[in-house]
Amino acid sequence: MPDLAHGKYLRTVASCGGDEVPFLVSIVRPTMPDRVQAQPSVLKRIGSAKKELTRSAVHPLRGNQRAMKGHAAVGPIEGIVLDAVGTLIEPHPPVAEAYAQAAERQGVTLETTVVRARFREFFRRDETSDQLGSLETNEVVEYQRWRRIVTSVLAEVPDPEQAFRELWQYFGTSEAWRCFGDVVPLLDSLRAEGLSVCIASNFDSRLRNVVSGLSELRPLSEQVVISSEVGYRKPHPAFYEAVETLCGIPAEKLLSVGDDVENDVLGALRSGLRGVWLDRGGNGQGENPPRIADLGGVLSLLKN
Repeated sequence: MPDLAHGKYLRTVASCGGDEVPFLVSIVRPTMPDRVQAQPSVLKRIGSAKKELTRSAVHPLRGNQRAMKGHAAVGPIEGIVLDAVGTLIEPHPPVAEAYAQAAERQGVTLETTVVRARFREFFRRDETSDQLGSLETNEVVEYQRWRRIVTSVLAEVPDPEQAFRELWQYFGTSEAWRCFGDVVPLLDSLRAEGLSVCIASNFDSRLRNVVSGLSELRPLSEQVVISSEVGYRKPHPAFYEAVETLCGIPAEKLLSVGDDVENDVLGALRSGLRGVWLDRGGNGQGENPPRIADLGGVLSLLKN
């Protein structure tokens, strides 16, 4: 196994809506009625981790003392931690098309290129604000976050709130998403190897419905860690502590795989996990952080 315990920052990109958005990123936290309740069985397993990290004075971008002291990988990988959007799933149709269709239903025609550019801009702004803040989140925060983004992108439609409600509901269904072609071969191989697998995502509770509705991911329905339920977004160490708790495997034996350098790789490394960047778009250069072009690369790493 190559040494996946160390890496240095190259470029941060987040895949969202079919686009890879370069960014850096506290967001306004209004209220939302009817907060969605997560499954008790899952929350019980990550609750203790959340409380412990909340009590500790850990800077979200510096990581914990274990990582700062140069904690190195020990022994073989026992569990794989997979990001969701951009790693396992992608919107189908792409976000820009879905937003343009929502505008069209209100009699406003918008070119998808315009919508895509707006989405990239407002998504980047929100991510940058979040990264520079406390990284705290919950269902209310995520609802308002997406409300801001959608209503900003579709500002000229007669009823932006209606467009937001439609899109919020739509992207909470499995019909709005599809798995990448390399997902099933990876999951089959990991299952055959007896490795633990979990999904870990900056998302809200809608992700549970998405995962359970996609046949490829349904077996992982109980192995999902979601930022809004943990109370912190990646790359906060509390998020990765929750991952470690859910998997029941020491951090140094977990490999985090995702398309976002800061959230999925560097954040994981600072929390004591190993990490590899899924660079589907071929954006990276050099050897750091460790990089793979597709999920098949995970299997290659495990064999070496």
